[in-house]
Amino acid sequence: FHDRWGLPSSLEDVADLCAMTGQAERAARFYGAAEALRENIVAILRGLFGPGIAILPEAGREPAVAAAG
Repeated sequence: FHDRWGLPSSLEDVADLCAMTGQAERAARFYGAAEALRENIVAILRGLFGPGIAILPEAGREPAVAAAG
């Protein structure tokens, strides 16, 4: 659980597997959980760095934090 950006990606991987096996409702729950977790992480980062930052997540990687212009 030390890789906070990795967990949402893992949840999306599980969601993909659910979707591929015809479990659409379960897949939707996992996709929703991944999105909610990302939003929570972004809120924490904004709390640490202030609201004037832009958080640019890269696919499966830690976000880049930059001053918003």
